[in-house]
Parts: sequence; C-alpha cells; structure tokens
Amino acid sequence: MSTDYKKLLELSIYISDKANGDTYLGLTKLNKILFLSDFHYYLKTGKSITNQIYLHFPNGPVPKDMRKVEKSSSDIAFKAAQIFDHGQKKPIALREPDLSVFNGDEIAFVDKIIDFACNKHKITAAWMSKSSHDYMGWSITNNGEPIPYNTIFVEIVSKQKATSFDLQHARNLAQELGDDYGFRASA
Repeated sequence: MSTDYKKLLELSIYISDKANGDTYLGLTKLNKILFLSDFHYYLKTGKSITNQIYLHFPNGPVPKDMRKVEKSSSDIAFKAAQIFDHGQKKPIALREPDLSVFNGDEIAFVDKIIDFACNKHKITAAWMSKSSHDYMGWSITNNGEPIPYNTIFVEIVSKQKATSFDLQHARNLAQELGDDYGFRASA
C-alpha cells in the first residue's frame, strides 16, 4: 500500500469516526473535508497532508484514490442513507484510524476543519460542494483533470476584485469592441 493511499484511507477513517454524529456527513462532504484539509494545509505549510491528487468532478474536488477507499470494506463502509430528498453514502469507520502516519499539527488542522464543518455550523454537503466551485483550481480545470495545489494561493473566485489596471483594460476593450461593432461603450 502506497504511503499516499494509506494517508488518504487513515484520514478518511479518522474524519468518519470523528464526525460520525453529523447528519450531513456523506461521501461528498467527506471529499470536501479532505480537500479543504489538504489544500489549506498546503497554503499554510507548502505541503499537503495526504499528498493526494485531487480531480475536478461536477460536485467538486475528489481525491484520485477515493474509489479505492470506497472499496476498502474491512476499513470503512459507505452505507446508503437519505438526507432530505438526496441519497448519500454515509462513511462509517470499521476500525480505529492509524494516526502514526501523521504529525500532531496535521491532525490538529484537520480537527479544526471537522469542528467548523460538522460541529459549529453543521454545513450541508450541497453547500460545501457549491462553495468548492469557488476555488480557482476547480474553476480553471475540466471534469477529470487534476487540480493544481498551487492554485490555493489565488483568491477564491467570489472574493476576487478587479484592480484599477484590470478595470482600465476592460474599458479599453469595451471601447475597441464597441467601435468595431458599431456601438458606443460607456466609460
């Protein structure tokens, strides 16, 4: 078993166990907690926790090896459940996680994300999925493509602000295109 896969498996078991009382915890929310943990830890330290490659999927980023985790029947189970009008795959830890592959700072970091998403705010998987689409890495990739870790350094799309240079460049383009197509662009 590769170290990267082992870290993903153990962290998935850990999150599933730690957040087992969260009604909204399903496979989608688990994927987003993993994504936030890895990418925001990368933002903080320059390295991810699991070293997983995350792929662009319609509901947001998914670790490349997540299918293998789903098939790991002696370690973690995914029970069919219903939440509102959606079906979900509820992760259930079947054993204690092996935390020896992590350092204390990594687990403390993941704990903060679990606490925020599962305890303090009880965030739904749908909301987490939608908000993951604001990350630049998801925005610039297509379905199935890897999301570069270094895109975490770019402000999320909904918070980006145009600089005065950007605004002036847009005005110039509008003027140029307006002239080309016979309408006057407002300044």
